This record gives sequence, C-alpha cells and structure tokens, in this order.
Amino acid sequence: MTERFHLTEFRDIGGKQYYISTTDILGDYYETMIFPAKDKEVTDWGELYGARYNFQYEAENAHTAICELSDEDFLKLLE
Repeated sequence: MTERFHLTEFRDIGGKQYYISTTDILGDYYETMIFPAKDKEVTDWGELYGARYNFQYEAENAHTAICELSDEDFLKLLE
C-alpha cells in the first residue's frame, strides 16, 4: 500500500489558530485547505480557504508558500 501524501501545519495568529492541510485526493489531484483550529484540533471542517493542483510539486510549493506568508497576507488569503 502506498503512503498517502499529506502535509500539515498549525498556525497561530492574533489569538486564533489555523490548520493548513495539503493532500492528494484519490490520486486524481492535490488540494490545500485551511480550517479553524484550537489546541491543534480542527474545530470546524468548513474550509476557510481551498485550492487544487494537478501535480504534487505544485501542491508542495503552494503549501510552503502559504506557511511562509506574513500574518497579514495569510489573513488576506482567508478573505
């Protein structure tokens, strides 16, 4: 069985926490989603942000870029 591709990160900004998840979807495409979290647990699976990619390298690059955004730019992404 092949191990599933999945990158995760929690981020704290202004007293709120966010879970950033990038994974493959049934081997067809890749997706990055951001969810609200608290104490490193997702509190609502209704995504605050979502994007899809055709290739794993695109998903990896996007995940890294999102994690490296300034707090201000990260919050703009969620608008």
